[in-house]
Amino acid sequence: MKIWAKRWSKQCLAIWCAVTGLFALIPWCSQAQHASSSRPAVSSSIVISQVYGGGGNTGATYKNDFVELFNRGNTTVDLNGWTVQYAASTGAFSASLALTGTIAPGRYYLVQLFSSGTIGADLPTPDAAGQINMAGTAGKVALANSSIGVTGSTGANVVDFVGYGSANDFEGSQPTLAPSNTSSVSRSSNGCTDTDNNRTDFATGTPVARNSSTPANNCGATLTASPSTLTNFVATTGADSDEQSYSLTGSSLNAAVTVTAPAGYAVALTSGGPYATSIATGTPVGGSLTSTIYVVMRSTAAGNVAGTITNTSGTTSAGVAVSGTTNAPVTTTQTVRWDGGAGTSYWFDAANWSNDVVPGAATDVVLDHMFVAASYKVLLQSATTTTATVEPAVSIQSLTVNPGGGEPIGFEVPALNTNGSALTLTRSAANEVALAIYNKGTVTNSAGPNANSLGAALTVAGSNPTVYIYNGGTYQHYTNRAHATVVENLAPVAGTEAGRWEFRATNTSSSALSLSRRSYPTLVLRANPAATITNYTGSSTGLLIRGDLIIEPTVVFAPNVTGELKVAGNLNMQGALRFAPTTTGAPTTGQLVLNGVLPQNISGTTLGAVGTDSYLSAGVTLQINNPSGVILATPVTVNGTLQLTAGPLITSIMNPLTLAAGAAISGGGAESFINGPMSYAASGAGSLRFPLGRVGLRGSVYRPLVLTISKLAVPTTFTATQVEEGGIGSLSGGLTRVSRVRYFEVTPTPVPAAGDFAGTITVSYGADDWVNAPEAGSLVIAKNNNNVWSNIGRSAYSGTASSGTITSSEFTSFSWFALASTSPVASQNPLPVELTAFTAQRCATGALLRWATATELNNARFEIWRSTNGSPFVLRGSLPGHGTTTQAHAYHYLDTTLGGEAVTYRLRQVDTDGWAAESPVRSIAALPTENVANYFANPVTDQLILYLTTAARFRVISSAGQVVYTGQATAGTTTHSLAALPAGLYVLEMQPAGQALTRQKLLLVK
Repeated sequence: MKIWAKRWSKQCLAIWCAVTGLFALIPWCSQAQHASSSRPAVSSSIVISQVYGGGGNTGATYKNDFVELFNRGNTTVDLNGWTVQYAASTGAFSASLALTGTIAPGRYYLVQLFSSGTIGADLPTPDAAGQINMAGTAGKVALANSSIGVTGSTGANVVDFVGYGSANDFEGSQPTLAPSNTSSVSRSSNGCTDTDNNRTDFATGTPVARNSSTPANNCGATLTASPSTLTNFVATTGADSDEQSYSLTGSSLNAAVTVTAPAGYAVALTSGGPYATSIATGTPVGGSLTSTIYVVMRSTAAGNVAGTITNTSGTTSAGVAVSGTTNAPVTTTQTVRWDGGAGTSYWFDAANWSNDVVPGAATDVVLDHMFVAASYKVLLQSATTTTATVEPAVSIQSLTVNPGGGEPIGFEVPALNTNGSALTLTRSAANEVALAIYNKGTVTNSAGPNANSLGAALTVAGSNPTVYIYNGGTYQHYTNRAHATVVENLAPVAGTEAGRWEFRATNTSSSALSLSRRSYPTLVLRANPAATITNYTGSSTGLLIRGDLIIEPTVVFAPNVTGELKVAGNLNMQGALRFAPTTTGAPTTGQLVLNGVLPQNISGTTLGAVGTDSYLSAGVTLQINNPSGVILATPVTVNGTLQLTAGPLITSIMNPLTLAAGAAISGGGAESFINGPMSYAASGAGSLRFPLGRVGLRGSVYRPLVLTISKLAVPTTFTATQVEEGGIGSLSGGLTRVSRVRYFEVTPTPVPAAGDFAGTITVSYGADDWVNAPEAGSLVIAKNNNNVWSNIGRSAYSGTASSGTITSSEFTSFSWFALASTSPVASQNPLPVELTAFTAQRCATGALLRWATATELNNARFEIWRSTNGSPFVLRGSLPGHGTTTQAHAYHYLDTTLGGEAVTYRLRQVDTDGWAAESPVRSIAALPTENVANYFANPVTDQLILYLTTAARFRVISSAGQVVYTGQATAGTTTHSLAALPAGLYVLEMQPAGQALTRQKLLLVK
């Protein structure tokens, strides 16, 4: 039966069921009954677009049930006489609501129905209202074009029909899915979809009720703009550009097109206007539209202007991209120069200007030497001003002070000018110059009275880089008026680093500087002559000084910079720097970063411990980040952290670096180290790291040193220095050789008493230290005591033959420390040539150099280098070495070219592979310029050698007062034989012509 029935068409099955009267008994017949009547409702542009039956129920979205209608056509439909009718899911239609009014194309019509409670939001203003009570999850809704009761989806008066949930009547194959208190059934595409199938045309979702005020929705509408891009508009501020246009074409539109222009543009329906920011086309005829839109650019500000013109009809839109440039109006400017024609220094004397007119708003002012060759200064005041006066406000485009290599030129807003807007420079574009100060040029703001609230007096418009203080130029802010409008315009370009910005406060209290993210050239903080101490403060999260920071005497600079305070030039503290940043009064961190390119100096007042006159707080990191290095010309104490990033920090005995107890070190390596003495304070046991290195002839050498303290009775400061030469001395404790490359000098202050100190020292080595077996127990640390090297053993080692460390055994006193060996085998950890002595002495025939070695390894030669009167060393000669030997050898060299100058000698020992090491220097003093006898050696044996600047008579007198020898010496070197005289003590008496008589002792030995 089931299979047989499937072979019948639904229509045939319906006829059979009717004949037999089995509709109520056989399910197939019930389905066939719907199939036979399920034809589409009367076709119309009006459809039911949404059904919601949960109004007022628990959790309801809206308080009321509603039915929403939609006009998906292109013409307005009159709803008078139409009805909305409702039936339960399996019941007959019994409820009806009459409709009135019209529904325009693309518009909605909201029918408000029964409310089951107070839960939910109010509906938008309904277009019709009634009390039909719809079920929330299942039911049938019909839209009829008359008041006749609907009998089903196929009724003759049915315009549209929706069966929802489990309804037994519907359009198409099935009813819609079931809605709920929080969901409605809505027709797809905002009401546009209508395939006469409830199941596929509708979907459930959050209810959104729409009424006749809701924007139109065009079904199947098209709108096209051609072209879609308009470019190359060119306008001038205050005037429209040339006109351009585009065409609009549309179909199935049910409303006029609204055309809206973006900022800087205007549109019109006719060529030539009138133009507006928004216009509307005529109403489409039959849904069709053709229109031309005209466009101009009318931006009020100079620059590039781009945007999109929107063309909208209901939900249909098309865009047109527009772009162009608005130029500033061409202003006729005039450059005027100072010619000093009035013979005064006053700005307001018209005869002082090249055009005999006081400069005005469209003027660029140049102060140079075109007309006046001598030095001069221009004062922004009147000739008659003798007391504080509000002078006329001056506004010009720019001011240039350019001596051009000639005599200095100055400009000043004087103290007598009290106008808060004394001078305004108006050029403000990024590519313009408002203020330019060249070498030997000075601009000074001394305006009074001194209160920030009275205006800046000298103002630069905008915030672009329009102020250029070139190297050698100076801006002086000698007032307490505001200065931010100038600072924020400083151009941080090359060639301005050595330009000077000077502050000189005129009050006796603290002066706050504009530091917030500022970039100054060389910054000079000057003292108020009327104050004992001049204080400068200012807060910022970062400050850049591209040149020097100069703090003059009696000045205290206390910047509250919680980020980086970068200085690219020298730090010259003739006054005090107190860098102790805080946040809400509590100490916080900051960084003093020295990041120049050329070598930088820190000079002036000592940077000491926290609380001293000048210091860096415990929260401050001193960062060395200059590949060319930083040189200390004053002692510096780091109380927080020393960060070595790039370049050496060069110290000296007079200007050491000290790390306070508890201070930290970050970084350090071959690219950044301490070149010179470094001190580290300790109060007890712990490890002190000294990141030492040296910049020498062979390049940079980094050899960090670690002092590990196991016992320390009193707080002590330890000073360590890396010395790039071998320490001369004899060997003890089984030592066979000590490094000739370098040693480390470590000095405690105060010197610990016996039993107050114990510790070890870790010495690092590299390729040039000639270590090839660090694991060998014979590689030890030697300590020098009174020119004798002693063995303090080893307790650990690390690394490889090319790089590593050796740690000593425990020791209790200090001196020099060096790598050493106890091995008799010269090839094991050979270390370089061991030099045990080196002397230089003036003799009759020149300079005699003597030196000796204890051992040698691959020693090719010794080179003798000489420096005369502090000049660079030059090579004077060389002697061959003894290759590899464990025997002692003595050397001597006679430099016969020695004159009377002061000289310094250095040995350079060169290995067979080209590696070289330098000795300590030995000096010979210059001969006196007056006539003094010089005899060599002392005592004299048989010859008296005299070196005189002028000729002189002389005689030798015995201890008994008897003249035993007389002679005449010429200028230069002369030799006189004393062989006939017995040994003893004599007096040499000499008197050049016209000069005083001189006497000196002469010891003669045989």
